[in-house]
Amino acid sequence: MNRLLKRPLLTLEKPSCVRFTAISKRNRIKVQLLKDFPGVGVRGEVVNVRPSLMINTLHHNNGACYLLPGQGPRIPVVEKKHEAKQKEPLSSQSETRTTKADSKPTMTPDLLAKLTGLSFKESTSPSKAENSGSANELELATAIQDMPKVIFMRYATDDNGTLKNEIRKDRLCEHLFKLTGFTIPTEFITIQYMSPNGPIDLDYMDFVGDYTLTFKLSSTFEPIVKNAKIISSNIDLALQKDLIRP
Repeated sequence: MNRLLKRPLLTLEKPSCVRFTAISKRNRIKVQLLKDFPGVGVRGEVVNVRPSLMINTLHHNNGACYLLPGQGPRIPVVEKKHEAKQKEPLSSQSETRTTKADSKPTMTPDLLAKLTGLSFKESTSPSKAENSGSANELELATAIQDMPKVIFMRYATDDNGTLKNEIRKDRLCEHLFKLTGFTIPTEFITIQYMSPNGPIDLDYMDFVGDYTLTFKLSSTFEPIVKNAKIISSNIDLALQKDLIRP
């Protein structure tokens, strides 16, 4: 019993742990692939990979082997093919640009009518001055066409609905300029008051109610019709419906 107690106690050494640092993760080793691995390489190719990739993936099932100093490759080496992009010759590039330019649709009166919603009439051999004038009229016609279908205007009136200051065509053009950005000639505008007995042709607007504005630019364009509604700023809106122009 005393002999057993006198025996020296055995000391167990703690196993040493290997710690992978950021520096070890950056180190790469050279291996040869014995199988195809998408994203890594093909069979026979020599690649530089991280040790963790070799241990956990490539080395399994004899998928790759280490290339140690003084040791040759296990199988014939296969070099990765780098396909160089060939630049197109200048002639083919110019032909491509020409083809794209030729593929653009030609602006015809029918196509222009679909895009703008306007109707056009054919004209015979216009001169340069007429062409520039028609271009300006086209912009003006497009601006008029883009105006709201009903143009509301609010002005002060008497108790019976008569405007204190009648709206003549020049004053109307000032109001339309704010909507279109164009100065519309007064001779292009026709005013009609929509009375219960039918439309009445006028040169001005002097009473609350509904009016029809017709814009006749030239023989090239069809007339454009818009509605205008004059509202009194000092009479209840419900009472204005019963007012009749004298």
